[in-house]
Amino acid sequence: MAGFDRSLKYQIGLFYAGQANLTELHSIGKTMSACPPGVSRFGFRLGVPTQQTLAVQTPGGQMSVPVVIWKAGSGVWEVVMGPERLDVFFDARGYQDLTDEEVGFQSVRARVLPGLLAAIKTLGIGAYRVAGVINGECSCEETTRSPSEIVVGRYVKPPFDEGDVPDVGVRINCRDAWNLGGATPTTINRISTLEAVYLFGPDGTAATSLKWQADVNTAPEALLAVSFEDESIEKFFDLATTWLDVEKQDVLDSLRDDEDAGTGG
Repeated sequence: MAGFDRSLKYQIGLFYAGQANLTELHSIGKTMSACPPGVSRFGFRLGVPTQQTLAVQTPGGQMSVPVVIWKAGSGVWEVVMGPERLDVFFDARGYQDLTDEEVGFQSVRARVLPGLLAAIKTLGIGAYRVAGVINGECSCEETTRSPSEIVVGRYVKPPFDEGDVPDVGVRINCRDAWNLGGATPTTINRISTLEAVYLFGPDGTAATSLKWQADVNTAPEALLAVSFEDESIEKFFDLATTWLDVEKQDVLDSLRDDEDAGTGG
């Protein structure tokens, strides 16, 4: 059965209201690693971090930003903490390959979010934006249609000729307003991206895949007007997890519907 056989990764991001002092970050890995009662650890135990420099694209151009990076769980976890944001990445596909266990976004959120909130509180900074992201890639080797035909079939109406499209992508941002406990609802970006990728290798062979991303975040327009309390962040991730799960299932269903259509099931 088709699924995200190439990759499946989850991301939780917090943007600070204020700047973190990177000299203080080396000592808080233990705080982030703390496991809530009754929650699986999933190998999330942060040790000694490394300090690196990442290239970041800003409105003024590309700039280098110092970050502290932790890795854990045989590489399935990565935590990147910089002066203005904190991101946790979990390689769900890699974890499944190691353990034969499928892990959902909600399980990752339950494992790491309390520690992240405790960490930024220890540093004396709040969060003015939050985000949840899932990235998946499917080889489509078990589907009857190509990746481009799947994208076109979901988003483009006839008479577009699906068979003449080696690569195609669609990105849609649907705005919403969520009540996160403040005086007014918070504007939310719900971004879905589906892309058929076509790569021609040096050996003369072509490789295709279907890439999908669901990104839900608090809109940047309000970033100067709000600093979220822990309860608001938890509420955001309650709603974000539901939306991400629905989006993920929709893509999986489209792959499986495609299989059924090809087999007459």
